[in-house]
Amino acid sequence: MGARGSKTGAQQRGRTDTFKQKPNESVRPGVHLLPGTPEREAYEFLVSDMGVSGAEVLRRALVELYQTQKARRSALREAG
Repeated sequence: MGARGSKTGAQQRGRTDTFKQKPNESVRPGVHLLPGTPEREAYEFLVSDMGVSGAEVLRRALVELYQTQKARRSALREAG
């Protein structure tokens, strides 16, 4: 649970899954990684270990998560 009783990472109530930005506009997500959390530990480790910026760590993680999710959806479609 998050600081205010919500699930960590859950989409906020009332938010849509439709982006308001135009496809040619950049998106700047804000991510708060609190001290002492597993996410913060992983972030700091990866930045140091990989020798890249924090933004690059997040970009690579996003692409990997995207590929995993696409593969999972594809497997579910094939099974169903």
